[in-house]
Amino acid sequence: MGCAEPPCPGGGQAVPHRALQHLHPCQRRDPGDRRRRQLQLRPHRATHRQQSPPRPALAHLLKPQRHRHLTQNAAAMTHDTTHKLLADGVVTLRALEPTDIDLLYQWENDTSLWTVTDTMAPYSRKLIWQYLNQFDGDVFQTCQLRLMIALQATGATIGTADLMHVDAFNSRAEVGLWVARQWQGQGYGHRALALLVDYAHNHLGLHQLYVNIPVFNTACLQLFDDCGFTLAGTLKSWIRRGGHYHDVNILQHIC
Repeated sequence: MGCAEPPCPGGGQAVPHRALQHLHPCQRRDPGDRRRRQLQLRPHRATHRQQSPPRPALAHLLKPQRHRHLTQNAAAMTHDTTHKLLADGVVTLRALEPTDIDLLYQWENDTSLWTVTDTMAPYSRKLIWQYLNQFDGDVFQTCQLRLMIALQATGATIGTADLMHVDAFNSRAEVGLWVARQWQGQGYGHRALALLVDYAHNHLGLHQLYVNIPVFNTACLQLFDDCGFTLAGTLKSWIRRGGHYHDVNILQHIC
Protein backbone atom coordinates (compact mmCIF):
# COMPACT_ATOMS: atom_id res chain seq x y z
CA MET A 1 0.00 0.00 0.00
CA GLY A 2 1.44 3.34 -0.92
CA CYS A 3 -0.23 5.85 1.26
CA ALA A 4 0.51 7.89 4.24
CA GLU A 5 -0.73 6.15 7.28
CA PRO A 6 0.85 7.58 10.46
CA PRO A 7 -0.61 10.48 12.31
CA CYS A 8 0.47 13.80 10.87
CA PRO A 9 -0.26 16.31 13.62
CA GLY A 10 -0.72 19.88 12.52
CA GLY A 11 -0.51 18.85 8.88
CA GLY A 12 3.19 18.24 9.33
CA GLN A 13 3.47 14.59 8.44
CA ALA A 14 2.14 12.10 6.00
CA VAL A 15 3.59 8.71 5.43
CA PRO A 16 4.42 5.97 3.24
CA HIS A 17 8.09 5.98 3.27
CA ARG A 18 8.40 2.52 1.77
CA ALA A 19 10.17 3.29 -1.47
CA LEU A 20 12.95 0.91 -0.50
CA GLN A 21 10.44 -1.93 -0.47
CA HIS A 22 9.59 -1.34 -4.09
CA LEU A 23 12.91 -2.05 -5.77
CA HIS A 24 11.78 -2.37 -9.36
CA PRO A 25 13.09 -5.36 -11.32
CA CYS A 26 14.88 -3.00 -13.69
CA GLN A 27 16.94 -1.77 -10.74
CA ARG A 28 18.51 -5.18 -10.41
CA ARG A 29 20.09 -5.03 -13.84
CA ASP A 30 23.81 -5.36 -14.34
CA PRO A 31 25.21 -1.81 -13.84
CA GLY A 32 27.35 -2.36 -16.92
CA ASP A 33 24.41 -3.04 -19.22
CA ARG A 34 23.58 0.58 -19.90
CA ARG A 35 27.22 1.46 -20.63
CA ARG A 36 27.51 -1.48 -23.02
CA ARG A 37 24.37 -0.34 -24.83
CA GLN A 38 25.83 3.15 -25.16
CA LEU A 39 29.03 1.74 -26.66
CA GLN A 40 27.04 -0.31 -29.17
CA LEU A 41 24.83 2.60 -30.21
CA ARG A 42 27.41 5.40 -30.24
CA PRO A 43 30.90 3.91 -30.72
CA HIS A 44 32.23 7.06 -32.37
CA ARG A 45 31.60 9.07 -29.19
CA ALA A 46 33.15 6.52 -26.87
CA THR A 47 36.36 6.39 -28.88
CA HIS A 48 36.92 10.13 -28.60
CA ARG A 49 36.97 10.39 -24.83
CA GLN A 50 38.07 8.21 -21.95
CA GLN A 51 34.84 8.54 -20.01
CA SER A 52 31.26 9.33 -20.92
CA PRO A 53 29.89 12.88 -20.48
CA PRO A 54 28.01 13.72 -17.27
CA ARG A 55 24.80 11.73 -17.00
CA PRO A 56 22.44 14.74 -16.71
CA ALA A 57 23.56 16.06 -20.10
CA LEU A 58 22.62 12.75 -21.75
CA ALA A 59 19.51 11.93 -19.76
CA HIS A 60 17.12 13.05 -22.51
CA LEU A 61 19.00 10.92 -25.05
CA LEU A 62 18.86 7.78 -22.93
CA LYS A 63 15.15 7.87 -22.10
CA PRO A 64 13.10 5.17 -23.83
CA GLN A 65 11.15 6.40 -26.87
CA ARG A 66 7.82 5.70 -25.17
CA HIS A 67 8.51 8.43 -22.59
CA ARG A 68 9.02 11.20 -25.16
CA HIS A 69 5.46 12.56 -24.82
CA LEU A 70 6.02 13.08 -21.08
CA THR A 71 9.26 14.96 -21.72
CA GLN A 72 7.55 17.19 -24.28
CA ASN A 73 4.64 17.91 -21.94
CA ALA A 74 6.98 18.77 -19.10
CA ALA A 75 9.05 21.06 -21.32
CA ALA A 76 5.94 22.93 -22.40
CA MET A 77 4.88 23.49 -18.80
CA THR A 78 8.27 24.65 -17.53
CA HIS A 79 9.05 27.35 -20.10
CA ASP A 80 8.87 29.95 -17.32
CA THR A 81 12.48 30.05 -16.14
CA THR A 82 11.55 32.15 -13.09
CA HIS A 83 9.72 29.20 -11.53
CA LYS A 84 12.02 27.36 -9.12
CA LEU A 85 11.34 23.69 -8.46
CA LEU A 86 11.81 21.67 -5.27
CA ALA A 87 12.33 24.65 -2.93
CA ASP A 88 10.07 27.32 -1.43
CA GLY A 89 12.43 29.29 0.79
CA VAL A 90 11.69 27.19 3.87
CA VAL A 91 12.07 23.55 2.80
CA THR A 92 13.74 21.90 -0.15
CA LEU A 93 13.49 18.44 -1.68
CA ARG A 94 16.97 17.17 -2.51
CA ALA A 95 18.55 14.00 -3.84
CA LEU A 96 19.77 11.20 -1.59
CA GLU A 97 23.45 11.33 -0.69
CA PRO A 98 25.76 8.65 0.77
CA THR A 99 25.75 10.64 4.02
CA ASP A 100 22.01 9.91 4.34
CA ILE A 101 22.49 6.16 4.74
CA ASP A 102 22.78 6.18 8.54
CA LEU A 103 19.73 8.43 8.91
CA LEU A 104 17.64 6.28 6.56
CA TYR A 105 18.87 3.17 8.36
CA GLN A 106 17.60 4.66 11.63
CA TRP A 107 14.23 5.69 10.20
CA GLU A 108 13.56 2.49 8.24
CA ASN A 109 14.34 0.33 11.28
CA ASP A 110 12.25 2.30 13.78
CA THR A 111 9.86 -0.50 14.71
CA SER A 112 7.34 1.98 16.14
CA LEU A 113 6.66 3.03 12.53
CA TRP A 114 6.28 -0.42 11.04
CA THR A 115 2.53 -0.51 11.51
CA VAL A 116 2.20 2.56 9.31
CA THR A 117 4.84 1.69 6.72
CA ASP A 118 4.00 -2.00 6.16
CA THR A 119 7.62 -2.91 6.90
CA MET A 120 7.97 -6.65 7.45
CA ALA A 121 11.66 -6.99 8.40
CA PRO A 122 14.69 -4.80 9.23
CA TYR A 123 16.68 -3.15 6.47
CA SER A 124 20.45 -3.48 6.19
CA ARG A 125 22.76 -0.61 5.31
CA LYS A 126 23.77 -2.67 2.27
CA LEU A 127 20.21 -2.67 0.93
CA ILE A 128 19.85 1.08 1.47
CA TRP A 129 23.19 1.68 -0.24
CA GLN A 130 22.13 -0.54 -3.13
CA TYR A 131 18.98 1.53 -3.61
CA LEU A 132 20.96 4.78 -3.55
CA ASN A 133 23.72 3.50 -5.80
CA GLN A 134 21.42 2.07 -8.48
CA PHE A 135 19.31 5.18 -9.04
CA ASP A 136 20.56 6.84 -12.23
CA GLY A 137 18.28 9.87 -12.38
CA ASP A 138 15.74 8.33 -14.77
CA VAL A 139 12.49 8.27 -12.80
CA PHE A 140 10.63 6.52 -15.61
CA GLN A 141 13.21 3.74 -15.81
CA THR A 142 13.37 3.00 -12.08
CA CYS A 143 9.64 3.70 -11.61
CA GLN A 144 10.26 5.48 -8.30
CA LEU A 145 11.99 8.46 -6.79
CA ARG A 146 12.95 9.23 -3.22
CA LEU A 147 13.86 12.77 -2.19
CA MET A 148 15.02 14.02 1.18
CA ILE A 149 13.14 16.88 2.86
CA ALA A 150 15.58 19.46 4.24
CA LEU A 151 15.31 22.88 5.87
CA GLN A 152 16.88 25.54 3.70
CA ALA A 153 17.99 27.71 6.62
CA THR A 154 19.96 25.04 8.48
CA GLY A 155 20.29 22.15 6.04
CA ALA A 156 18.74 19.77 8.60
CA THR A 157 17.19 16.68 7.00
CA ILE A 158 13.69 16.17 8.42
CA GLY A 159 11.98 13.53 6.30
CA THR A 160 11.42 11.86 2.94
CA ALA A 161 9.18 12.43 -0.07
CA ASP A 162 8.52 9.62 -2.54
CA LEU A 163 7.03 9.00 -5.94
CA MET A 164 6.29 5.28 -6.26
CA HIS A 165 4.88 3.06 -8.99
CA VAL A 166 5.65 5.74 -11.56
CA ASP A 167 3.64 4.69 -14.61
CA ALA A 168 4.82 6.47 -17.77
CA PHE A 169 2.17 4.95 -20.02
CA ASN A 170 -0.73 6.12 -17.85
CA SER A 171 1.15 9.22 -16.64
CA ARG A 172 0.59 8.68 -12.92
CA ALA A 173 2.43 7.93 -9.67
CA GLU A 174 1.71 7.12 -6.04
CA VAL A 175 2.81 9.67 -3.44
CA GLY A 176 4.58 9.03 -0.14
CA LEU A 177 5.58 11.56 2.50
CA TRP A 178 7.13 11.23 5.95
CA VAL A 179 8.37 13.80 8.46
CA ALA A 180 10.41 12.84 11.53
CA ARG A 181 8.57 13.10 14.83
CA GLN A 182 10.49 16.10 16.19
CA TRP A 183 9.66 18.15 13.08
CA GLN A 184 5.94 17.43 12.95
CA GLY A 185 3.26 20.03 13.56
CA GLN A 186 5.22 22.91 12.01
CA GLY A 187 3.79 22.89 8.50
CA TYR A 188 6.82 21.26 6.88
CA GLY A 189 4.80 18.31 5.60
CA HIS A 190 2.38 20.64 3.80
CA ARG A 191 5.26 22.53 2.17
CA ALA A 192 7.05 19.35 1.11
CA LEU A 193 3.89 17.85 -0.38
CA ALA A 194 3.13 21.03 -2.32
CA LEU A 195 6.66 20.96 -3.77
CA LEU A 196 6.37 17.28 -4.69
CA VAL A 197 3.04 17.85 -6.46
CA ASP A 198 4.45 20.82 -8.37
CA TYR A 199 7.52 18.84 -9.42
CA ALA A 200 5.52 15.79 -10.53
CA HIS A 201 3.01 17.75 -12.60
CA ASN A 202 5.06 20.64 -13.96
CA HIS A 203 8.46 19.01 -14.46
CA LEU A 204 7.87 15.28 -14.93
CA GLY A 205 4.63 15.98 -16.79
CA LEU A 206 2.60 13.42 -14.81
CA HIS A 207 -1.15 13.74 -15.26
CA GLN A 208 -2.19 12.23 -11.95
CA LEU A 209 -0.95 11.56 -8.41
CA TYR A 210 -2.70 9.31 -5.91
CA VAL A 211 -2.38 8.20 -2.32
CA ASN A 212 -4.08 5.62 -0.06
CA ILE A 213 -4.83 6.79 3.49
CA PRO A 214 -6.59 4.83 6.28
CA VAL A 215 -9.83 6.49 7.34
CA PHE A 216 -8.62 6.72 10.95
CA ASN A 217 -5.71 8.95 9.92
CA THR A 218 -7.74 12.16 9.87
CA ALA A 219 -4.75 14.51 10.17
CA CYS A 220 -3.14 12.97 7.10
CA LEU A 221 -6.40 13.11 5.16
CA GLN A 222 -6.66 16.80 6.01
CA LEU A 223 -3.09 17.44 4.87
CA PHE A 224 -3.69 15.97 1.44
CA ASP A 225 -7.06 17.69 1.17
CA ASP A 226 -5.35 21.02 1.86
CA CYS A 227 -2.93 20.31 -0.99
CA GLY A 228 -5.69 19.74 -3.52
CA PHE A 229 -6.21 15.96 -3.36
CA THR A 230 -9.82 14.81 -3.66
CA LEU A 231 -11.54 11.63 -2.50
CA ALA A 232 -11.94 9.13 -5.34
CA GLY A 233 -13.25 6.13 -3.39
CA THR A 234 -12.97 3.88 -0.34
CA LEU A 235 -11.51 0.38 -0.10
CA LYS A 236 -13.43 -1.58 2.52
CA SER A 237 -11.55 -3.56 5.20
CA TRP A 238 -8.37 -2.98 3.21
CA ILE A 239 -5.70 -3.10 5.93
CA ARG A 240 -5.29 -4.99 9.20
CA ARG A 241 -3.98 -3.09 12.21
CA GLY A 242 -4.09 -4.29 15.79
CA GLY A 243 -6.17 -7.32 14.90
CA HIS A 244 -8.86 -5.23 13.17
CA TYR A 245 -9.51 -4.38 9.54
CA HIS A 246 -9.85 -0.76 8.46
CA ASP A 247 -11.12 1.08 5.40
CA VAL A 248 -8.71 3.05 3.23
CA ASN A 249 -9.53 6.19 1.24
CA ILE A 250 -8.07 6.73 -2.21
CA LEU A 251 -7.26 10.36 -2.97
CA GLN A 252 -6.22 11.78 -6.34
CA HIS A 253 -4.62 14.96 -7.61
CA ILE A 254 -5.27 15.38 -11.34
CA CYS A 255 -3.44 18.03 -13.31
